[in-house]
Amino acid sequence: MISLPTRVITFKADIDLIEKIDKLAKMLGSTRSDIIRMAVIYYIRNIENEELKKIIEIKPLAYKVKSPRHYLLRK
Repeated sequence: MISLPTRVITFKADIDLIEKIDKLAKMLGSTRSDIIRMAVIYYIRNIENEELKKIIEIKPLAYKVKSPRHYLLRK
């Protein structure tokens, strides 16, 4: 697997959240950074999927579908 360059970021979190992250990291045999990274990726994918759903629902069909009756009456 290709490893992309990473950068350090800093953010503030309350003690309860940090403890939950640490507990989950320990359960999964992972690091705090891995848990936060996975959570952010998951969040972004969900947002993107929701935006895609909105686009698909709003975008009109590019073509018109004729009713089955149209084909029956063509004879």
